[in-house]
Amino acid sequence: MESQERRIVALTSSAHGLIHIYMLLFITANILMAKELGVGLFYIGNLGTISYFAFGLGALPSGFFSDRIGSHRTITLCLLGAGASSFFISQSRGPVGLAISLACLGVFASLYHPAALSLISSTVKQRGKALGIHGGGGNLGLALSPLIGGFIASHYGWRAGYFIFSLVGITLGILFIRLKPPSRHQLQNEMHSDKAKSGGFRDVALFLSLIYMVQILIGLIYRGSMVFLPTYLAEKVGGQLWGPEQIVKGSVVATAALLIGVVGQYLGGALSPRVGLEKLWFILLTIATPFLFLIGLTTNTLLIIVAMAFAFFHFSCQPVGNGLVAKYTSSRVRSRAYGIYFFLSMGVGSFASSLAGWLGERFGLSRVFIVLGIFAAMTSVLALTFLMLARNREYLKRDDYLSTEQWG
Repeated sequence: MESQERRIVALTSSAHGLIHIYMLLFITANILMAKELGVGLFYIGNLGTISYFAFGLGALPSGFFSDRIGSHRTITLCLLGAGASSFFISQSRGPVGLAISLACLGVFASLYHPAALSLISSTVKQRGKALGIHGGGGNLGLALSPLIGGFIASHYGWRAGYFIFSLVGITLGILFIRLKPPSRHQLQNEMHSDKAKSGGFRDVALFLSLIYMVQILIGLIYRGSMVFLPTYLAEKVGGQLWGPEQIVKGSVVATAALLIGVVGQYLGGALSPRVGLEKLWFILLTIATPFLFLIGLTTNTLLIIVAMAFAFFHFSCQPVGNGLVAKYTSSRVRSRAYGIYFFLSMGVGSFASSLAGWLGERFGLSRVFIVLGIFAAMTSVLALTFLMLARNREYLKRDDYLSTEQWG
């Protein structure tokens, strides 16, 4: 990578981790919020719903917004707005102000994913490598945020975490202001390349529809599995292995699984140019499927190994799916395509929490993972359909970076 490309990847990967930290600080702070503000858990739960719903729903218009003003400016607005919202959360003294600030945090954070993926895919030649590193940065923030947020909240209060990370967000926003955006010449070259590789409208619509269907299922699998994974691990892993603190034990294993996912993200990006996006997507989704079934059928040490293996292969699919959106869209509409992509994943996928809760209450938590395994098998079938169509229509080698990008 060139120096400017490395800087783009470094800043976007750092911002990706920060966005996930912002959205997970609430988990470690909510009980302390309720105690300080004198409100019940139901009210606090509604605050979380407001923020997370805004985070999912906002991804849809953010893609159109990014295409209009540019991905570089959109990321800058995202970081400065999220940093300011986090500061106001730390200064909120009543439930109403806290609700408004949390909603604003969700809205500004939602601007990030479509804009960042569009920026990377349009400006970095080693696209697969860059998307893998970027995904790993997000997973690192996702995995470490409960530990970081819990430590800060327990020692300095829940407001301190939001205050500290408000400064981090504003600092990153200023660095993005100083980041030199792609020149008009670069963008023109990218648009020319788009015209050279693009297919007909029907082909693009067909391939994007398949990508979106898989992404809905992946969103359901992610949200449905992660929301109860710590509880399930605490229930199924014997006390002799980790000691008496079952909840802590489950959280530690879940965090370890997410950290393994960082490596998976990196691997997915590394293998993309070597194997090909369509083929790799099918392989990784297929390998991940049996591990999801096995989570619902195993206990103790074997369950830990299986959960980590699932996280590894599940998260390795993300940079591949992100790369497919970039391959089958032009730079002029790519942010909008990513906006739909993340809305389907985070917005529609959020309903899996209710589904998993209903299944767990009626049939036990092990059945949750069996049902999610069925969803995973469906992703494999759809990915195979995608691969066969792409092969029949000679799209497998249409994107130059698949055959010419060097990994290393």
